[in-house]
Amino acid sequence: DSTTGNDSQIIAMIDSGFKTDHGDLAARLLPGRDFYDGDTVYNDVCTYHGTATAGLAGAVTNNSVGVAGVTWKPKILPLKASYNDPAYRCGASSMAILNALVYAADQGARVANASYAIYAGTAYDTALSYFRSKGGIVFASAGNTAAEYTYPDNPNLVSVSATNSGDGFMDWSKGPYIDLSAPGGNVYTT
Repeated sequence: DSTTGNDSQIIAMIDSGFKTDHGDLAARLLPGRDFYDGDTVYNDVCTYHGTATAGLAGAVTNNSVGVAGVTWKPKILPLKASYNDPAYRCGASSMAILNALVYAADQGARVANASYAIYAGTAYDTALSYFRSKGGIVFASAGNTAAEYTYPDNPNLVSVSATNSGDGFMDWSKGPYIDLSAPGGNVYTT
């Protein structure tokens, strides 16, 4: 009700890759990169997780197709940091995530979503501080396991947990370092 965003806003999505021809995303996607393989091919390798999170953030709206994004007009910078690991479903490289954060800041993104658990006191601190020094804010997953971690809060990061339809924590997303909670169970998206 307050704003629909603007088309000069860039949201960096650091995830498993993206379905580049998706009807709700194609018009939003900037040229992206694959920081795991080191190339410009960033197709989704892990159950379309990146495609789904990009849709939540900025799916094309009022087009009579699919879903509406939280903001209606952003440009999405697709940055892949994952690889296909059949034993774990999907894996990610810490170095790929770090490099993607720095690249995103240098490309003018002021919002980044990293769909990975990132905590305080890690190698991520330099990249997170760099992103913040450019006037940006990084959102990251609070985790995807049933473990409740006791990491301290990181001032350069917004840790987001998932809630269920009863407004309780999903059992795989909790901890004392959480800054924000949002619906994360059975959410419709791209």
